[in-house]
Amino acid sequence: MKKTIIPLIIIFTLLIPMQASAAPATGTSVTVPGGPVFWVEKVVPDESVTIRVTDYPGDEKFYVEMTSLYNQSMGWIDVGKLDGTYGVRFAATFSIPARLKGERNLAIRLQNKRTTAAAYTGFTNDSHFTGLGTSSAASTSPDSGGGTSVSVSSGPNFWIHDVVRDKTVTIGVSGYPGNEKFKVFIRNIDAPYVEWVHVGTLNGDYGVNFKATFDIPSRFRGVLNLSIRLQNNITNASAYSSFTNTEFWTGLGTSGPTGGTGTGSGGVPYGVPYTRVLNVVEDSEVTIQVFRFPVDKQFDVRMGLLGTRGIGGILIGVQDSGEGDSFIVTYPIPAALHGEDAIAIRLESPSSGYYVYDWFYNEDGDGGSTGSTGSTGSTGYTGPTLPSGTYPTFAIQSVAAGSKVTITGANFTANDSYVVLMGAMGTKGVGGINAGSVNTNSSGQLTNTTFSIPASLAGSSPIAIRLESTKSPYYAYNFFYNVTYP
Repeated sequence: MKKTIIPLIIIFTLLIPMQASAAPATGTSVTVPGGPVFWVEKVVPDESVTIRVTDYPGDEKFYVEMTSLYNQSMGWIDVGKLDGTYGVRFAATFSIPARLKGERNLAIRLQNKRTTAAAYTGFTNDSHFTGLGTSSAASTSPDSGGGTSVSVSSGPNFWIHDVVRDKTVTIGVSGYPGNEKFKVFIRNIDAPYVEWVHVGTLNGDYGVNFKATFDIPSRFRGVLNLSIRLQNNITNASAYSSFTNTEFWTGLGTSGPTGGTGTGSGGVPYGVPYTRVLNVVEDSEVTIQVFRFPVDKQFDVRMGLLGTRGIGGILIGVQDSGEGDSFIVTYPIPAALHGEDAIAIRLESPSSGYYVYDWFYNEDGDGGSTGSTGSTGSTGYTGPTLPSGTYPTFAIQSVAAGSKVTITGANFTANDSYVVLMGAMGTKGVGGINAGSVNTNSSGQLTNTTFSIPASLAGSSPIAIRLESTKSPYYAYNFFYNVTYP
């Protein structure tokens, strides 16, 4: 009997550690191109995430970043760094940033500082976490200086080469067409309602391959995430690349190219144009300020009777928008309208489809224009407004693959109507398929609002989704993977 009992005991004791080692859950592993393999090993909800790393190349440095998995437009947040001192195989723990606490689905990314090669893996923010898929991106050219290259349609490639925090950004350019001019703009990526600011112009004098440095506008100093855009001076074709405004900057992705025709490429940064009447000299002239105008477009300027919105009015002249955005202009009041109590003024671009109209009292002074506050303003901009620095945002709550998507939103204009557009990833939903509309409540919130995925997109993934106000310049966009979730 003893001879039969002893081997049974040995077998039993060998099985115990094998069962114990199989218990911990792990996320899906992903490989950084040319770099290590990593996966999520442990999650402490709203506190920390631990990753397991193997095959770490000792001579490379990697930045560790986190974001919301299904709302990556908020940008990647730096949470730490890895280097050769960790060894070849190790575990490392990183704190979950405050702005991500409460988010259900997160992503953690490793990015090679030298090549920008990167990969991320998603996970649920709970103790019994679930892996939510992975993604990786190959490295860029060593000459790129670390930024990801993007191409302008029929134009050059460019990338972020270097950043001096709050001072300058340097881009590398290759394949520049010598007979073209490109305007350069910068904006705050986290405030998409803010206009692009013109910071310079490129031309053939720079050569074919070169680097160019531009000042970061003072209004963006202290802003974490910025974008820089090149736009063809003639066709308006453009592309942009985003970056962190930090000493140890990282790329935040690219977009482009956009087309060179139609209203989608007209150069309006975001939102619709609007105007404000600054001064009137009775029966003589009116001075207005325009905002959010597209770049290098011709606008017919007309005046007519109040109530006509300037449609079919008397042609005063043609206004060139030049560098776009905002400028101040003065126009003569035509003799045929002398003596009128109030006059409508309209600026309309036949080539791009953009227009704006306003009205003013024909008397000395500020003209009594509604501007952006009156009840009969010119462009719909006189509708719902948000406090300065506030803009709409929404998150993906659930997806039924090929069928429906549910969102929740905040900071929308109150009692407003938004059209819902869906399109291919990278379009931001601009010109997308109409998927319905939604009305906001008095607090500007959207709670568990569901939209059907258009049939033509049922087999696509990811999908861009956009909400645009029908009464104001505000909008918001996001994207989602067309897979059933949660």
